[in-house]
Amino acid sequence: MVSFVWNIFFTLVFVFGTMYNLSNDVSDESWMVYWKYQLYINIIFSFIIIIEFFLFDIVKDSGSSLILVTHDTKIANKAHKKIEINDGKIV
Repeated sequence: MVSFVWNIFFTLVFVFGTMYNLSNDVSDESWMVYWKYQLYINIIFSFIIIIEFFLFDIVKDSGSSLILVTHDTKIANKAHKKIEINDGKIV
């Protein structure tokens, strides 16, 4: 979800930046900075997704366990067993 929202954000920045660039003078350096950060962010999100799939597939195929601490309910729902802690107590 985060990568989806982030890509929409950068697409909007690109569209509005292009419209601004057509009506005003924007340096090539500014566009290079935009594309540099766009590339970095896409690479980072791609690695995170690959690692997530890799970890869950290894655990599933080998029959081993993975202890994962997260606040993200979407990731927690992928687990076979969940232990919830609220105010330091197991719920």
